[in-house]
Amino acid sequence: MKFLLIGIVGTVCAVACGNPAASQPTASSADPSAETQAASYSRINSRVFQRLEKQYQSLDRHIQGRTTRMLQKMEAEELALDHEASIRDSVRARTVFGNVQEQYDRLRSQIQSPPGSNLFPLKEYYSKIDSMQTLLRYLSLNYAKLPAFNPVKLLAIQNAASSLLRLQSTLQQAAGAATFVQQREQQLKGQLGQLSIARNLLGVNKAAFYLQQQVAEYKDMLQDRTKLEEAVLRKLRDDPRFQSFMQKSSYAAQLFHLPDNYGSTEGLAGLQTKAQVQELISRQVSPPSAGSGTGLATDPAQYLQDKAIAAQGQIDALKQRLSSLGRSSGSGDMTIPDFKPNNQRTKTFLQRLTFGFSLQTQPSTTLLPATANLAFTAGYKLSGNFIAGVAAGYRLGVGNGINHIAFSNQGVNLRSYLEWRAKGNWWLTGGAEYNYMQAFTKWGSLLKPDVWQKSALIGLEKKYRIGKNRLSNVQLLFDALYNQHVPNSQPVVFRTGLEF
Repeated sequence: MKFLLIGIVGTVCAVACGNPAASQPTASSADPSAETQAASYSRINSRVFQRLEKQYQSLDRHIQGRTTRMLQKMEAEELALDHEASIRDSVRARTVFGNVQEQYDRLRSQIQSPPGSNLFPLKEYYSKIDSMQTLLRYLSLNYAKLPAFNPVKLLAIQNAASSLLRLQSTLQQAAGAATFVQQREQQLKGQLGQLSIARNLLGVNKAAFYLQQQVAEYKDMLQDRTKLEEAVLRKLRDDPRFQSFMQKSSYAAQLFHLPDNYGSTEGLAGLQTKAQVQELISRQVSPPSAGSGTGLATDPAQYLQDKAIAAQGQIDALKQRLSSLGRSSGSGDMTIPDFKPNNQRTKTFLQRLTFGFSLQTQPSTTLLPATANLAFTAGYKLSGNFIAGVAAGYRLGVGNGINHIAFSNQGVNLRSYLEWRAKGNWWLTGGAEYNYMQAFTKWGSLLKPDVWQKSALIGLEKKYRIGKNRLSNVQLLFDALYNQHVPNSQPVVFRTGLEF
């Protein structure tokens, strides 16, 4: 017991002296908890940390690339603006655009440079990054002290921690670039607004807005943990040693300097009680009495609650306004767009793709059996209200009636389509189709263009949300070329399908 107390005192002194490596006790074979701790660590495969490293590196490259391209776009807009402004007022143009290329070169260099030894002070706090950095630092400091030490796993842990640190640095540099661009846009508006070059200023406004929106999306991506990160945290979340390390060594702990007895009964000593707080509020607020005609409650807690509800209503109104401008999160001043934003502009190519399938049935005729047309669709979101896409389908024959079911190959079809949101969940849709209406046994038969039947469709579409990332749709279309088909087809086409 004496040696245990000496060890605990030594650990506390080491933490106070700023030595995080000594903040955790060394595992020994005499300590039964060390065996449990080693067992929990051994369940985390080194490939998990290698995958985390790849995730962080991929996101870091993505942020660097997209932010650099956004800065190049902003710089190009400024150079075009410089040319136009020089024609009207060369002296003012030299003052405004004197070292513009140097500024953008410095921003790009900062984004691509390795992180410094200290990221404090943080421009913005991310709980996910904080918890993962603290976890990886904890494993790096303690894993080598455990029995059955695996140097390969330790190297994977350290590489993941280094990649996460680089990611945080890149994100901070991207946020700083967005702030610079926002301030630059306001400066250009103020100094060049009288030169009748509104078209060029609009280009600067677009570049600044979309860069801010892009950085806001990066922040949203870092708010939610991936399944891989959640699995690693789950292994150590209940470990008392990790909990203690998190309370002392996380960014939040370093910012707020939580006491050692935080969360314990001793830590509540000297704090005001609920009754004392209410009495203090009652003396400070002094709300009007019920008989004064104001209608306010005499209870101070109720009075403050009413004020909080009113303030929350104003905050919600501001959030709705930000959402309408395409900005869901972020801090600092925001560039107000002088145009209607395209909420797909900052998405990647894959993020703008939609996939799905559709089903169309057709009754039997004297010449053809009943068919089910199954098609796979792939669309590209040009904007939040406009989608262009293609589809490929297969015509399956199902026979003539319930008593004569017979599956057969009745052809294929190719489609191109456009969708435009008219209002809410209602869309206008149309497109061109080519249908091969004959059974075939060889793919070479599909190369005969005179056999394909043409259709020109236009109509309405209703979409329903049936899940977080799934939509169901119903289409009612008119075929403008139905009377040219042999045999004549139905003029009205009904389809249903799914999108994801």
